[in-house]
Amino acid sequence: YRPHWGNGYASEAAKAALTFAKAKRPGERVVAYIAKGNVASIRVAEKIGLTLEGEADFLGEKDWLYAG
Repeated sequence: YRPHWGNGYASEAAKAALTFAKAKRPGERVVAYIAKGNVASIRVAEKIGLTLEGEADFLGEKDWLYAG
């Protein structure tokens, strides 16, 4: 919902999810498939420490693969 964009809620939620996942599965990597045009999601992924590993096919679409 647009009035809440840019307040850091997505980054905060993503960081909490990443922390939870890493606590539950230590040593496992977490991945995110992000549509190439989704600049906001790319920013969130980078902000929480995920790095771009390259292009990946996801459900027939060429997306970016971020992992951490």
